[in-house]
Amino acid sequence: MVARVGAEHTDIVVDTADLLDPLVLRNALRAKDVPSPLGNMNTSLYVLCRAVRGHTDLALLGDAADGVFGGVMWLEHEQLLRAPTFPWIAMARWTGARHGLGTDLLAPDLLASLDMDGYCAERYRETMARAPHQPDESETERRMRDAWYVNVTNWLETLVPHSESIAQSVGLSLRLPYCDHRLVEYVYNAPWSVKSFDGREKSLLRAALADVLPASVLERRKSPYPVVQDAVYAEELCGRLRRILDDPGAPVAT
Repeated sequence: MVARVGAEHTDIVVDTADLLDPLVLRNALRAKDVPSPLGNMNTSLYVLCRAVRGHTDLALLGDAADGVFGGVMWLEHEQLLRAPTFPWIAMARWTGARHGLGTDLLAPDLLASLDMDGYCAERYRETMARAPHQPDESETERRMRDAWYVNVTNWLETLVPHSESIAQSVGLSLRLPYCDHRLVEYVYNAPWSVKSFDGREKSLLRAALADVLPASVLERRKSPYPVVQDAVYAEELCGRLRRILDDPGAPVAT
């Protein structure tokens, strides 16, 4: 892509030491209105934005393309699409988190009083009651339109502010072209059979850019947000958590 457009390209490598830096962890947390379960997505994005800010004060971000054009991973799994709750909550449970995203560390008594499962199910029902539909939709089209609607109206409400708040904390402004309301409204009207006409994720977007992108970019398989592969990272985080839990004076003990 760099060769195709003649861009000036800089690699920014985020290593384990960057992600474990106490200052990075503290600043990434402060950048968010509330703590989030996104883990190293917070810290790695903070380090990346801080590095980008050294070159410019404005950047384009591709967030929302997956939500708008059907690239989120839960669209590929029938059991997540049919779950009576938000698909990302169902996905978290599917991978072992009983109470959804980021809540399993809470005390059992608190979880029982909060009723996170009931809360998520109720908010999901409210969202589905607002989901617009076209007349004479098939059962599959209706289910996929529901999934599209919940992605755009709920998941992006988490994802977009996540990126913007972290970028703004280092003085970097973001522009998100895939969030343009005219584009979102236009793509909404396309049935799922068009959005996925060739059986791949983001089929419509790939087709629209077929004469713009190099084949190596256009046809590459989707890869999720990178996770830390270094075992030292998890070991250090677990060690810090154990030290907090072993401290009777720690705020989490009260």
